[in-house]
Amino acid sequence: MASQQNAVLIELLNRLLAQWTAPGFTTAVAAREGVVLDSAALTLLSILNNSGAQRPSVLSERMVTGASNISKITARLEEAGLVQRMPDPKDSRASLIDLTDAGVRAGQALRRSGNTL
Repeated sequence: MASQQNAVLIELLNRLLAQWTAPGFTTAVAAREGVVLDSAALTLLSILNNSGAQRPSVLSERMVTGASNISKITARLEEAGLVQRMPDPKDSRASLIDLTDAGVRAGQALRRSGNTL
């Protein structure tokens, strides 16, 4: 009986994860709070909102994508005024990507939209 309940629970969790990570779903949920971005930009914004400033290489690992893609996503978010690049105080050769004040507000809106589900 316990193994059948576990199987049902795992199936429900898989459905929830599939729905929550579906690009159309995440963009629609974010749009309800006025955050209109593509799914990759929403993911990067969410990571920064939850974890603070990150090196592009760390973002690349966390998003399981290449450095060039992180650069393109970051450029879109910079153009929207939501992120900024800044020198890494621990290594002057490296940079960090961080949220601007507008990015913090957008991150808070994303969290609100997720909390309403």
